[in-house]
Amino acid sequence: MWTKFIFNLLVLFVGTHFVLSTEVERCTGIPTPSVEIKGCEKPPCPLVRGSDIKMIINFNSSTASEYSNELELKVQARVGPVIVSLRLPRELSEVSRNLLNTNCPLNKDELGVYKLTMAILDLYRR
Repeated sequence: MWTKFIFNLLVLFVGTHFVLSTEVERCTGIPTPSVEIKGCEKPPCPLVRGSDIKMIINFNSSTASEYSNELELKVQARVGPVIVSLRLPRELSEVSRNLLNTNCPLNKDELGVYKLTMAILDLYRR
């Protein structure tokens, strides 16, 4: 069965910096992915506008179903109490294009390692 699995990363906007939370959407009874941010051992991680953030997301395919053919990354921003979805270009949102250790479809319980490099745009709010 082909399924779609969605990660939600929360990007928090604070002052002149951005803060990336390693929290991801949690589902009942399944493992939660881990997120490693280059140059940041412990959140909050200050992100500089005009630079890139590099992340490695480790996940277990049992979070989808028996087989997973489409994996999609979704990013949300928090501005005060408001949460806004950020559109990623297809080349970033389609996880299968950026898997480091395997290819889609993933088998049940297979470890997936996804690399994401995302620009922190100058137009993001201060």
